[in-house]
Amino acid sequence: RYSYLRVNELSSTEFIHDYELLKKLKGRVKGVVVPKYDGDYRALDKIKEIDSSIEFLPLIESFKDLSALDSLLRIENVYFAALGLEDMFIDIPYLNENLSGLVKNAESRFVRSCYANNVVPIHIISTNTKDLNSYRKECLEARLNGFQGKLSIHPNHIDIINEVFRPNNEELDWAKDILDHSKDERSGYFMHDDGVLTTPPKIKKAKNIIENE
Repeated sequence: RYSYLRVNELSSTEFIHDYELLKKLKGRVKGVVVPKYDGDYRALDKIKEIDSSIEFLPLIESFKDLSALDSLLRIENVYFAALGLEDMFIDIPYLNENLSGLVKNAESRFVRSCYANNVVPIHIISTNTKDLNSYRKECLEARLNGFQGKLSIHPNHIDIINEVFRPNNEELDWAKDILDHSKDERSGYFMHDDGVLTTPPKIKKAKNIIENE
């Protein structure tokens, strides 16, 4: 399991306390969640002074970061990234619920850049901690849009996140079937007697599904 610690932004008075805590926890923290990155590498450089191998999960919380996303995601030790739309939309004088078009646009831009840079895209937080059926639908919608996880602010979310973002039974059955067929020495681009077509992309996809089971 990964253990990530969220720190305060570099400009805050609390960052130095987080920095001191990270020093005490050296070797016990896998990575750091970096909020309000805003193109400032200094927080990352400061944390690297403690442990050069520590991983980073930047929170993309401004249009500036979204516009420069590709360069941000290429930073060493960034394997995950997450959206923070509440801060991103703060200057827009409309309720976020009335900005569905902009939300979809930002999410699509974010997900595409993540996959282009081999970074796992994580969906935004939800303040819905009571209506869990609605929360499950939100997670499923994020999954349909290519996200592989979701930020959580409440224990009620955890089981739903773990369930929704794992490969489901249909996907696992498909992957196992493809891998079983790929054992044929002629596999590659090959139509098998039972009508199953195996191709190199399908075999790679099947392995990826099994690895994320």
